[in-house]
Amino acid sequence: MPQEYQVLRCYNCETFQVDIVKKNNSKWQCKMCGEKQSTKKVFGTSSSGKECRELAQELNIRRGELLEQKLDRELEQQECDEYWQEDDEPAEYWEEEEEGFQEKQKMEAVNRTNSVPNNTAKRRSKWAIFLVKPEGQDEELQQEEEELQ
Repeated sequence: MPQEYQVLRCYNCETFQVDIVKKNNSKWQCKMCGEKQSTKKVFGTSSSGKECRELAQELNIRRGELLEQKLDRELEQQECDEYWQEDDEPAEYWEEEEEGFQEKQKMEAVNRTNSVPNNTAKRRSKWAIFLVKPEGQDEELQQEEEELQ
């Protein structure tokens, strides 16, 4: 009967490692930190130790890359926090800037409403030139046209 191997992960040091499958499969000891623990999850099994070692190595490399990315993000966040703590301008400055910006937007909105043409003003219909007009109405239409232009 060939020997079976399994890839496990330590709960304490989070290292992936290969262990031989035993009859009593519920307990194992971490080779890195020495913690005795129960088998919670098996990440891979094989009758070849080489395959399991390669899988454990690949999983540990991925874990290391993720850990490195996490540390880089934390370092960037810490640098950013330090930068803003050292900044000469207090938070009140930014609040005042925001209030000024909001007031400017309100003024622009008021100006836009004032500059919009009044839709309720009398407009001469384009078809008016084709209509038959009584004699007194011609002069009124000419005056309206002059006012509109």
